[in-house]
Amino acid sequence: MKQRTIIAAIIAALAVSNITASAASTFTDIADGKWYTPGIIAIADKGLISGYPDGTFRPEATVTYGEFLSMALQATGETVPITRKEGEHWAIDYYRHGIKRGYYEATEINATQLSRPISRSYMALIVSGILGDCVDVSGEYYTALQNSVSDVDSRTPYEYQITRAYGAGILSGYTDHTFRPNATLTRAQAASVIWKLIDESQRTVLKMEELQVQPTVDRRTQEERIAEILQNGTPNIIFNPSTDTTKNENGYLVMKEEKAREYMDVALSTLRFYGENGKYYMTITFPELPEGYKFSAAFETVYTEKANKPIWGVTTGWTMVETNKIPATGTVTKEITNMKAVNELLMVNSEIAVVADDGTVHGSSESHYAMQRAYRNGISDSFGLNRQDAAWATGDLVIPYKLDRHFIWK
Repeated sequence: MKQRTIIAAIIAALAVSNITASAASTFTDIADGKWYTPGIIAIADKGLISGYPDGTFRPEATVTYGEFLSMALQATGETVPITRKEGEHWAIDYYRHGIKRGYYEATEINATQLSRPISRSYMALIVSGILGDCVDVSGEYYTALQNSVSDVDSRTPYEYQITRAYGAGILSGYTDHTFRPNATLTRAQAASVIWKLIDESQRTVLKMEELQVQPTVDRRTQEERIAEILQNGTPNIIFNPSTDTTKNENGYLVMKEEKAREYMDVALSTLRFYGENGKYYMTITFPELPEGYKFSAAFETVYTEKANKPIWGVTTGWTMVETNKIPATGTVTKEITNMKAVNELLMVNSEIAVVADDGTVHGSSESHYAMQRAYRNGISDSFGLNRQDAAWATGDLVIPYKLDRHFIWK
């Protein structure tokens, strides 16, 4: 009952009425007719989100844990005690209040994460906590809700909270019926979620008969997929333009994530590190892609003294200088320089993407993989999967896996 009172207070205090274009006219990059414009206007008028000094809103920019907690906790209308001490994160009071109210636990969201981009699954955790017992999804309806989202099932972290937020009509996912729980949350998406949280009239609650069962995506881990390639050899990947393409959020026709993943896994299975004559190298071989697509990749060395070296960027596109192109053979070998001993190297970060070749350096992507090969004492591997153009340098989204093969310097 306590949570029902909270939601009632939200609606009473922040009910959206007579939404004007005042906020839209303030933001130079927010246009009429976009799906996110009404939500941005609504919560900006309520002071729950603001733009940047240059007059932009940057709808595709990522949102941190601290930023989303600030918006969500202010939206509840509750009084958040100010106890922050000098040197503490600016959002620490919102963080502590969320724990006190039982919206999440400290073991689920750590204070050290407040400056990191928040993933969509953790956004759902917070939203579900605020909703409390106002939303009851159970039985056949719960099963139908979950079956209507192709990439959420009992193995998905916070699948219950995600499903409840769907049942409340606050989440609707993507047009391809995915939720993409590991993807980061954009400012536009955050505005939409907060708007629906404070205004029930903006929610879309689907009836049982409106829910359609979606085929589940391949749920093998990256470890399992690559191990299978190493054991059985490189698979013959078949690309069908009519079924393996989709439009991304910017309207570009791109390769679907699950198909792009097949090509990227083959590339990742070839990644090697080795030493020779006192020098150290990284090598990787990219498979051939269908016409109209290209690989884009970047590798960055991180040293124990925290002095990062220049990123190695490579692409199959024609727009980069010749030395940064992936050659016809598909194999790229780079020397890891400025290193006196192996134990100076902490890790090599690598990001690989399959992109539609639209004539730019980076192209238009649907899928990104981020992977870290971490080297501590020469034998430690860790993989990180981060989809939908999320930045790779987000510690909470790096999912550690252990391969049954390790790379050791010769």
